[in-house]
Amino acid sequence: SAASDVYKRQLSFNARYVDSFPWSSGIYYGQIGPYVIADVHAQYKFNENLRLYFSIANLFNHYHVEIMGGPRLGRMASLRIQAAM
Repeated sequence: SAASDVYKRQLSFNARYVDSFPWSSGIYYGQIGPYVIADVHAQYKFNENLRLYFSIANLFNHYHVEIMGGPRLGRMASLRIQAAM
């Protein structure tokens, strides 16, 4: 039915702003700059035992650092299939 098809699909959009902050851990210290990140998540439920999840973190590919000494982070996409028995 059309009503039950609505619950098979889910889509969400999240955004967050992180203000500049000081970082200090061991030999790594400094100021982390501010950044804005947007993510999108989708889910499809085939039946009670099988679901598909797709996510894109950092949708607009804004390269940023979250910890001193850490890598610059960009967009990341993931696909997951969940099966229950």
